[in-house]
Amino acid sequence: MRHGFALISIAAISALLAAAAPAAPSLEGYWKGSGIVSHKGAEDRVECRVHYTRAGGKSFSYTATCAMESGKYDL
Repeated sequence: MRHGFALISIAAISALLAAAAPAAPSLEGYWKGSGIVSHKGAEDRVECRVHYTRAGGKSFSYTATCAMESGKYDL
């Protein structure tokens, strides 16, 4: 009986601590930026847009599009 009460107490305390834990910081939203990509002595101006969405728990997914003179790249 004593062991059962101890296990139930531990489970209840664990559940309360998990519920009180702060939420994971959010990256959800958009980011937009530009810069210069250099490769083998050549330089290209690049503009990128990224959209972050929560995939679950502490994980996120993203879609990104970068445009340069040489073309548009989806990541």
